[in-house]
Amino acid sequence: MSSRLITSISCRVRFVAAHCVLASGFASVAGISFAGEVADTVVTKLGVVKAYTGMVFVRIDKAKTGVPACHTNGAWSFVMSLTTDHDKNMYAALLAARSTGTPITLGGSNICDVFGQIETLGGVTY
Repeated sequence: MSSRLITSISCRVRFVAAHCVLASGFASVAGISFAGEVADTVVTKLGVVKAYTGMVFVRIDKAKTGVPACHTNGAWSFVMSLTTDHDKNMYAALLAARSTGTPITLGGSNICDVFGQIETLGGVTY
């Protein structure tokens, strides 16, 4: 990879991470809370499977609090779609955290609308 491409990717990841932190800070100021929240956790696995096009499965190293009743699949902590640009920004933050081992905070949406047995990821603070 060229150094220019690496710099471009690095800047993009930092922008996305900063955007996620700002969005999360705004959410907490507004009093919004997430269902299955986990602070200072490490992403241990990301799963992108052809059979489930447009979904990313997330596994973390800590147990979630406030797990919704619909979440019955213990193999994964969260799932998210890759439909919107915002989804893709959250995925970029997850990839950055996974590749560096940096602890992050993840918040669930309290629903399982992307994959019926796993809570949908609602937010990322990096």
